[in-house]
Amino acid sequence: MAVPFLKEIGLVLFVAFCILMFVGSMLLVRRAAKQNKDLKNLKVYNVSMAIFVLFLAIAYAIRIYFMFFIPNTDAEFIELNTSTERSAAGLPSFVAGNRVGLIQVLWQWHMGLIFTGIGFLMFATEYLMFKKTHYLLTVIAFVTAPLILIFPYDLAHKVYFVMYIAPVLWLLVYIMVAKNTAGSLRKNAVMLIVGVLIFILGVFLNSDTVRGWLFGESGLQNIDLSAIFSVWISPVVLIIGLTVTIMAIYNKF
Repeated sequence: MAVPFLKEIGLVLFVAFCILMFVGSMLLVRRAAKQNKDLKNLKVYNVSMAIFVLFLAIAYAIRIYFMFFIPNTDAEFIELNTSTERSAAGLPSFVAGNRVGLIQVLWQWHMGLIFTGIGFLMFATEYLMFKKTHYLLTVIAFVTAPLILIFPYDLAHKVYFVMYIAPVLWLLVYIMVAKNTAGSLRKNAVMLIVGVLIFILGVFLNSDTVRGWLFGESGLQNIDLSAIFSVWISPVVLIIGLTVTIMAIYNKF
């Protein structure tokens, strides 16, 4: 492997990220349990956010499996984590035994879990802070999750990026909060916005779609750099973004 200990260090980083998500979810549940019974809205918000983080943790556990344990050799590991598409053409070494099909199915399941989590994220936001949408965003997210599983892989992979509009709208809510408030509320809203933006950046760095643009269409052809972005830089950015986000939610709510 051209980059020493690429797989081993990457596995440690992604496992640490998953553990952090499980811990963050438990902290939010604990926060909700300690809150006064009169603060029902905040309890529901914190529990919903905890479920969101928990679904992300389970989804990334699946992603860790197909990223690190389906490849049988270092060459296959590099191929899988630098490929710009999960297909027979993009992953020729995985055609035997229909491992391409297995990777596609696991990707769809992990995305389905992520969008189920996003459903709880949107519910928390609409329940506590943004009632004008009448839970429409929550319904859209929960309907999207099974569609990701039902659609053929090629169609699911084409439409899932569009469905990230849900967390973008969630960010807009907190941008309005930061704009229209002051003091600790504004500080935590800004902290939350920054944390989520960092987190989304980490997600993009591990996306084959983004890899296709960054290391394909842009003309930056560098397999080692592509692997480092996907396996090392992405989980580090995800850890930073998640830590900032959990701290902002925990401190405020």
